Amino acid sequence: MAGPCSGLVVLDFSWGMAGGLATAVFADFGADVIKLEPPTGDPFRTQPAWLAWNRGKHSAVVDLKTSEGVAAVHRLAEHAE
Repeated sequence: MAGPCSGLVVLDFSWGMAGGLATAVFADFGADVIKLEPPTGDPFRTQPAWLAWNRGKHSAVVDLKTSEGVAAVHRLAEHAE
């Protein structure tokens, strides 16, 4: 059964619990959530609950300090709703 957020593409730039849980709810309800992290990774990755906050998401490494990284995010944003 499709969830109420099926068909949505959400780009998750958040770090930590609040943003992670908010976008996890979108994933729980069927959205395609893409977690975007810098090359150094999410600084909260060492937290025990990090896996729970980021359940059901795809992951991508994007360096927003480069023109290539910014262009990649723009391409992803074209599909986000």
